[in-house]
Formats: sequence, structure tokens, C-alpha cells
Amino acid sequence: MDRAAAAEAGRRKRQTQVKAVLTVKPDGTRLFLAWYDRRNDTNNSLIDVYARWGTIERDGSVALDPEFRINTVSFPPVFAGTLTNNIEQGHYDPVYPPGVNLHWWYPEWPDDEDILASPIYASHVGEYNGIASDGEYVWLTWTDNRMQSGGTSYIRGQSDIRLARLPWPPQ
Repeated sequence: MDRAAAAEAGRRKRQTQVKAVLTVKPDGTRLFLAWYDRRNDTNNSLIDVYARWGTIERDGSVALDPEFRINTVSFPPVFAGTLTNNIEQGHYDPVYPPGVNLHWWYPEWPDDEDILASPIYASHVGEYNGIASDGEYVWLTWTDNRMQSGGTSYIRGQSDIRLARLPWPPQ
């Protein structure tokens, strides 16, 4: 392996790949998997959605096709409770007006009125990733934060749900 290939392998090893989803074609011959991937950002922050097809052989082994990018624009992570001017994790984002008590939704949130979200929610992203398939198509959904949300005290990434419908490739 030459130096450039070794450097690329080291960089890829440090890149985050999370929130994988998988589906199998009903006839059991193909599979599709997708995940969040930060390989295109040297700072390991911006997110892309990558995927790959696989062929399931009669003996149960799987031959995977090359990886490919699903989304067209890399997007930043947007976590519940992180603000651009707030380095403390755990404060809920400003989409809710001041004084709104969000404790009704998560009973384990603390009673302290200065903390509107428990730290366990501060790093959540991707809860709406999903996948389904039938004999013709794969439907992939993911949380995508490329658009900016205005109308609040702070400009922030807007969490949108994206959907891709992909036909199963021929065998």
C-alpha cells in the first residue's frame, strides 16, 4: 500500500458511520442498506447518506455492490438542545417559545426550569431514519438538516424528513 492509500485508509477509519438501516427483498435475493456517513467532511461533522445493494446467494453469502451517495447536499447535525451560541448540552432548541413546558413528553426530564431537556437527548439525531421494501421498490427515509429554519431567535438547521424511492436493481 502506498502512502496516499495508507493516509486515505487512516482518514476513512476516523470517519463516523452510524444509524444503519437494512431491508431484504421479499423473495430473499437482494438486500439494501443505508447509513449516515461523514467521509466527505475532513472535520468529520457534515453528514451524507450512503447506501449499497447486495445480492444474497443461495448458500446465504452476500455479495455487496459498491457504495453510493443518496443525498445531493451534505448537511450538518442538528441535535435536540444544541444552539449555535449555547455550549451547554441539554437546552432545548429555540423552536419552542419561552415558557413552554416540554416535560409532558419525556417524564424523565429534570424539574429544573433552566434545563428544558435531559442531557440524554442532547445527542439524538436520525430518529426518523427508516426503510421498507416490496418486490419492486425500496423506500428510504432519513432526517436531513440542510435547510435553515428562520422565525426563531436563532437561525438553525431545520430537521426535515426526506424520502427516496429506489427500484431494486436487476439481478
